[in-house]
Amino acid sequence: MSYKTSLVAAAMAVALPMAPAFAASIAVTEYNPALFTLVEGTLSSTGEDFETLGNTLGEGEVGSDFSTDVGTFNTLGGTGTGGTVKKLPGNTGSELALRDGNTYGRYNTQPLDGDWYLDSNDTYGIDWDVSTGSTFNTVVFTLVDGSDTGAFLRITSEGDTFEQRVGGKLPNGNASIVVVSFDTLVSDAVIEIGNYTSDGSSLRTNDGFAIDGLRVGTDNRLIQEPPAPVPLPASGLLLIGALAATGWRARKRQG
Repeated sequence: MSYKTSLVAAAMAVALPMAPAFAASIAVTEYNPALFTLVEGTLSSTGEDFETLGNTLGEGEVGSDFSTDVGTFNTLGGTGTGGTVKKLPGNTGSELALRDGNTYGRYNTQPLDGDWYLDSNDTYGIDWDVSTGSTFNTVVFTLVDGSDTGAFLRITSEGDTFEQRVGGKLPNGNASIVVVSFDTLVSDAVIEIGNYTSDGSSLRTNDGFAIDGLRVGTDNRLIQEPPAPVPLPASGLLLIGALAATGWRARKRQG
C-alpha cells in the first residue's frame, strides 16, 4: 500500500462511525404493580426508588451528575417554565428534580407505600448513564405521565429507539414499564428519555414526566445460550413473555 493510499485509508477509518459494541432492545407496556413485581422477579438487580435520596435531600433540583446506586443522571438541556417549575420554591427549571406527592400527573410507583421519584422538571428530558459497579444485561424502570401535553417522548439506548406515541396526546398520569435488554453483559450503558416535536427534528420543554422503580441487573435467561449472530428483537419478550396478554404499544423506529 502506498503512502498516499495509507493516508486515505486512515482518514476513512476516522470518518466512518464506529459500530456499537453491543446492542439494546427496548420494550414498553402498561404499568401495573403486579406486572412490575413479575418483571422485577426475573432479575438479580440493584435498585433505586429515590426514597432514601428524597428523604435526605428533600424536594428540589438535584444539580448535574446526580449520583445514585444505578448510575448518574443529567438533564438533556432546556429550561422548563411550566407550573411544575413555578410551584416549587427556588426551582430554576434547568435541572432534574426530586419530587414527592402528585405533580401534574407524576407520582411514585415503587415502592407502593413510597413517595419519591425523579422528575424531568419540564426540561427536554433525562440522560441516564447506567452503572452499578457490576455487569448487567437488563434495565427496568417505570415511566409516568409522558407525552400528555403534546411532546413525542422518545427512549433511546445503544442503537435502539422506542417512541411512546405516534398520534394524539396520552392521558394525564399514564404509566408504563420500560425494559431495556442488552445482547451481552455490559458494565455501563446510556439511556436517554427525551421530549421531541411532532416531526422529531428538535427537543422541546414543558411536557414533564417521572421515572421510578429503577432496576439494573442480570436476567440469566438471556445468557444461558451463546450469543446469536443476529440482534435480539425478542429479548424483551423473552424477559417478560407474560406481557403478551397485555399487548405491546407500537414501536416507531427512526429512519
